[in-house]
Amino acid sequence: MDQLAIAKPLCKAAFRVLHAADIGIGLARAIRAALSGRPGGVYLDLPAKLFSQVMDAEAGTKSLVKVIDPARRRFRALRDQARARRSQERETPADHPRQGRGLRAGR
Repeated sequence: MDQLAIAKPLCKAAFRVLHAADIGIGLARAIRAALSGRPGGVYLDLPAKLFSQVMDAEAGTKSLVKVIDPARRRFRALRDQARARRSQERETPADHPRQGRGLRAGR
């Protein structure tokens, strides 16, 4: 059964790794896709024939990729700016006695 085809419409992204040397790239792509933009689930397909492949430990270390996501850093900066605005709004006195208390307090 083709699990990748089944997972594609259900996940944010779906990737398949066919060679042991490509595991580092596959993981980096999956992590970046899961964290960029709106966070979501990602499917990473590792076929059974991949588990029988052998590679050198040094080559395995070189195949790992550091995930850098500038979109995530931008999101953090926007979130921090929004928090700063909200804290400033809380410090200003209310123009109306019922402001900020919600519908139930206004009744």
